Amino acid sequence: MTHCLSSECCTKTHIDDLLLYSFIFLSLHFCFPCISLRFFNFLYTNIWIYGYGPWNSDERAAVHRQMNTHLLLGQVPRKAECVKCIKNEPCLSQRDWKTVKYFVHTTIQRNKRLQNII
Repeated sequence: MTHCLSSECCTKTHIDDLLLYSFIFLSLHFCFPCISLRFFNFLYTNIWIYGYGPWNSDERAAVHRQMNTHLLLGQVPRKAECVKCIKNEPCLSQRDWKTVKYFVHTTIQRNKRLQNII
């Protein structure tokens, strides 16, 4: 049986133990425990450290209140405007200024795409 190519993998051949789950990952040459470890590390770094993650309705409403002119004009806000938005809205305190900027940018792109479809 093929061993996992991951450097943090244990020396046991646990692919035999998890054959049911690992058949999907055999083409990647990584076993299931290493794939799941990498996935949870990815989630931890992106959600908790960088502030990326799903936006709830309160955060969306706050950005729409503060950045309404940018959304209507189709202009991406600058750093100072994003920082001002975060300071004015307490629910955005966990967000970075870049995530606010990216949210406004993707909202503008979505609105443009919907206008072209309709």
